[in-house]
Amino acid sequence: MICKKFILLLFILCSTILFAQEEITIDSLSVFLNATGISAEALNNMLGEIYSSTLKQSATINEKVKETFLREKPWAILDGLTVSVKTFQTDNPQNAAALGIDYEYNKNLIRYFFDEDGTTSTGMNISINASGNAAFVKTLNPNNFLNSKASVHFFRSWGGALMVDDQTATDLNILEDSLVFVDDVDNNPLWQEFLSKIVSHLSTQTFVDVSITGGLESNQDFSQKKYTFGGKLGFDLKAWNDNSTLAKWNVFDYPFASIRFLTGLDKDFIPYGSSYPTLLIGYSLVNPAGNVIKNNLDETKSYGRFDAEAGFKTIVTLMNEKPVFFEASLSYYAEFNASEKIKKAGINEFIFFSAALRLPTGAYFSYSTGKLPLDFNRDQVYSLGFELQF
Repeated sequence: MICKKFILLLFILCSTILFAQEEITIDSLSVFLNATGISAEALNNMLGEIYSSTLKQSATINEKVKETFLREKPWAILDGLTVSVKTFQTDNPQNAAALGIDYEYNKNLIRYFFDEDGTTSTGMNISINASGNAAFVKTLNPNNFLNSKASVHFFRSWGGALMVDDQTATDLNILEDSLVFVDDVDNNPLWQEFLSKIVSHLSTQTFVDVSITGGLESNQDFSQKKYTFGGKLGFDLKAWNDNSTLAKWNVFDYPFASIRFLTGLDKDFIPYGSSYPTLLIGYSLVNPAGNVIKNNLDETKSYGRFDAEAGFKTIVTLMNEKPVFFEASLSYYAEFNASEKIKKAGINEFIFFSAALRLPTGAYFSYSTGKLPLDFNRDQVYSLGFELQF
């Protein structure tokens, strides 16, 4: 048992170092194993055993990690980090299932508001972001793409929660006090009245973000690199009032509204206006100095690249009174004025789609298809794992 805990701790520390310092990869773990006499195959078997056993009790994993390793203030830098232990299984019968990790790190370093007037606010923030996945056997990594960047954002938000007058606030307090003594809250008319008053003071929120971004894109062992600098425009629309016309026309949420209605989560067919997809478009100047494929094709000049992404997330149902989420994203990258050599090599355009079902225990199942920058092949990948949220 002590051995398992040690290996699990070693795994967490190595996966954290993986994206914190680009020079250190999973291969560094092999050096350690050789020094201690543990074979890579034995490590993979041990991690597989840990993966199988802990997945069954993943509801406690996040709390245990926080309690055990994150008590001291210096670890606060890990706030915003999500590490997922997962298996990769592709549709290619020649590729074996691989064990690895998926990570995402989002950290706002500075956040400042220039102006706040009611439901309208304008501000800026500086952030760092890193995401990607790594397989313990790197040759089996189907999504071999790491993306790290630093950004300066300027944003503006309109709408959201509206201010209530004194009389409405008093009415809400009276209703809230009355509901304390009600057993079946969901079917009580007081609850419906309380909700209707709240909803009537919610408006559609629009969020626009313009950012200047510089970053590094690489594969798992950093043998392939691209440096990027450019700008992005983000747009997010939230129709918080589900009775609004805009919410009712959220066709993206129709399948999940049907599931919520059939399972009894919602008493009517109610598309959520808060689950409209978020859009992000950008233009980057890409320096392929560390890209072996580009260099072999004698394409060493910087080039312009268009990229776009749409992200969607909604509630499917409840499990133990906690939400089960479905999320999906679609990414597109295209090189401007690509040469015929680049087009023939199939590296001028990339499309990637992923979808995941996430349980409140931390366990999840995901599916992805397509190619990411630096990928050689178009794969369909199925993954099963659990998340560690810091």
